[in-house]
Amino acid sequence: MADKQGSGGSRPSKILLDELYASEDDSFLNCFVQFNSYPLLKQFSGQWIEDKRPWARQQMIKYLHLVPNHPGHEVVVKRTLKGALEKGDDELLAHFMVMLDGIVRRTRSKQYRYDYRTRRGHEREYLLARPNKSVIEQTGRVHEYTIRGKTYRMPLPDIRNRKGNRLFSQQTRAHLRRRVWRYFRFLAYQDSQRYVEAMTVALARYEDSFFRSGEVILDNWSLMHACFFHAPEIAFTASHTNIVRGHSLATMNASPYLPDLWKGDPCAKKLWNLLAVARSQFVRMWTIEMLQMRHADWLTNVSIEELIQLLSSGDATVGEFAVELFRRHKSLAHVEIPTWLRLLDEADFSVLPVICEAMQQHIDPSRLGDEQLVELTMARPVAVAKLGLSWLQTRHQQRPLAAQQLCRLSAAGCQWEAEAIADWAIAEIAKPNQYTPENLVEFFDSYSPAVRRSACRWLNDKTPDDNPEDSGSSQSAHRDPRLWLKLIESPYDEVKFALMERMQGIIDEAPARDAATWSTDQYLRVLSAIVLCVNRGSRAKPKAIGQLASLAIQEVRHADVAIQVLAIAARSIRDPERAAGLSALAMIAEQRPDLSKKVAGALPEWTWEMQSETTLSGNAAYKKGGSS
Repeated sequence: MADKQGSGGSRPSKILLDELYASEDDSFLNCFVQFNSYPLLKQFSGQWIEDKRPWARQQMIKYLHLVPNHPGHEVVVKRTLKGALEKGDDELLAHFMVMLDGIVRRTRSKQYRYDYRTRRGHEREYLLARPNKSVIEQTGRVHEYTIRGKTYRMPLPDIRNRKGNRLFSQQTRAHLRRRVWRYFRFLAYQDSQRYVEAMTVALARYEDSFFRSGEVILDNWSLMHACFFHAPEIAFTASHTNIVRGHSLATMNASPYLPDLWKGDPCAKKLWNLLAVARSQFVRMWTIEMLQMRHADWLTNVSIEELIQLLSSGDATVGEFAVELFRRHKSLAHVEIPTWLRLLDEADFSVLPVICEAMQQHIDPSRLGDEQLVELTMARPVAVAKLGLSWLQTRHQQRPLAAQQLCRLSAAGCQWEAEAIADWAIAEIAKPNQYTPENLVEFFDSYSPAVRRSACRWLNDKTPDDNPEDSGSSQSAHRDPRLWLKLIESPYDEVKFALMERMQGIIDEAPARDAATWSTDQYLRVLSAIVLCVNRGSRAKPKAIGQLASLAIQEVRHADVAIQVLAIAARSIRDPERAAGLSALAMIAEQRPDLSKKVAGALPEWTWEMQSETTLSGNAAYKKGGSS
């Protein structure tokens, strides 16, 4: 009997692999993992482990952290591990420790047993390491056998390498983990500093996927030895870590192998650095517990610069730990302003309220310049923006800021505080001694919707006295036609609608009230803008249409523009605007017969003719279509 095996798929050549390796090409690993020839991999792994180039070592570390499901690569792992053990390569063995912890994963299984004495069954749950060794894929397999001189061929099922497979059998994995941990165990007695350094390198490489459940935590056999060797809640076997009956992982505290090795300031510094670079929440919590239990005195002397490193980590657990240290820090009153500002820039959003609270207690606002206060007020975080606005208001009361500086607040980044910031800034800029239309328009043209809402609310604010004789009132800016003409050109609909609401109240009043400040051209542009705002209707539009008609009758030089705008209103799909537009054109044609041709030319679809006063009661008659 004989089995004939075949494998499908083509692989790159050895020549290409050697070329990529020699030229330090980053695609080397993608090519290397496709080979499964034992002689080739054995020869190449020996060459690889002896290579002194930094690139070759970097590729080796990257290879160890790939998903270890490359059939035939057992020889690569074994030979490189043997070479690292012989050379005493602590860093590379730390990466082997992480890699080997990641390939052992047990699953929960249930077992049912029946007790014949008590005649009762019971269920037991245990952890099972199922076989999942990587295999070389084989397709087109057949089994040949001969009976009475005749050969038969029987097809065999294909061998497929599953996605969840890993290198080595369960027994070999346990053996390799013991070899690595034995090396570190001996190293702990020989050189404690090297041991602590190697463990911090390894712990920094563990990711959250190594701790997604309780059984997965237990499967990190090497890590549990290094970090919880003396914990009474767990017990070790030659292959696995198990929970002691009656205990739980929830009560487990940090109890590393040879705890005395982790004492001293150098170890505290290594743990502090590990807290900033650790990739898993589990390791960060263990590190915090080690610092609190064994290095409490060292933590009281941590510098602000070192705290900034943790406050900007982005992790909630580390942030809370750093905040507690920050609150109890002894030298907050002596921290320089640039350090505080850098802390605000780099710290995580979740800890900014605590930092701002400390700044209020320990900083005199007079130490900051006007530009720095404006920058704080424009900051995106809520706590920073509130603090900046409070200090900026105090500074403005002591020494008024220039309008150009206040205009920068139109770019406020905090949407929660943008309205409050804009309300205060607009009120200050609108005062007679500061006001110019160019400065105020910045708030109407702001990218922030909150700032534009504040500006529109100010424009239509009815609470201040509208008496123009009150020269000390900031309300005079509301009636400035220069501001209105700039708002007409705004690209934002809400600004145009706010201007229409404002104009509605102005049109209700006598135009002569503003004759001292308005020119006829300005008044014409404002009225035209109200009528031509096609986005929505308004009660101000019919009144504006009537005043346009009056302006055309009184000022003949503006009649052309007014008639064209009224013609557009007469074609509106909104009934009130259409009726008001037709009525206004009819009034112009009646009161100024010299303009009747212009009216007829602006609205050619209507035929205009003058009839007797008794018939039309003094108005021009108009009909749509044909002659009348």
